[in-house]
Amino acid sequence: TSQASEENVMHSYPAKIASTLGKECENHAIPGNSNEYIFHNFMEIITKATDIDFVIVGWTSPIREVWYAHGRYWQMLPCWCSTTEDITKPYGYVKKTTPSWSETDPQVVCDQKVYLNDLDNLYKLLTRHKWDETEYIKNRQHYVTAVRSYCSAKNIKLIETYWYDKIDGVEIDLKQVGPWHYERRHPNKQEHIDIANLIMKKYNL
Repeated sequence: TSQASEENVMHSYPAKIASTLGKECENHAIPGNSNEYIFHNFMEIITKATDIDFVIVGWTSPIREVWYAHGRYWQMLPCWCSTTEDITKPYGYVKKTTPSWSETDPQVVCDQKVYLNDLDNLYKLLTRHKWDETEYIKNRQHYVTAVRSYCSAKNIKLIETYWYDKIDGVEIDLKQVGPWHYERRHPNKQEHIDIANLIMKKYNL
């Protein structure tokens, strides 16, 4: 299934904050995103935006690869990998499924069966020869520093969150709200409301 539906976006914590404050929300997040993609997407969008009240950047776990090429999204996570033309639609094809997510037996999903073997091989290649957590954490800190520097220079209010491991200077830990992280799922509708309230209280919005 897809987790980037319009309904999910509508009930996301950025949308809840904007609704409470009577503001318009532009949500550019995608499920399974990487910190690198978050950074480049931020720089692509923020330089063209006007009338910004504040920006929310939700940093994610360090080891993830996401890219867009030739009309397709490619995503590689430790427990899951996918390729699809439209991330808002169900994938349709699955090579492996397991009762619980596992780094040794990931889900391999896509919208066209022809990509299943390519995905499996890409996953094995990246985990064997590229995924070094120390390097990914170092790179994420570079993205964090660059985003903060840009917002400071442009006088843009920046709100940052994290959910995986602690990032220096990021005060909102999404794991504070509900058991979603320990139950290996995304936050539900009520948890998004609680996260929105936590952010608004912390930043006096």
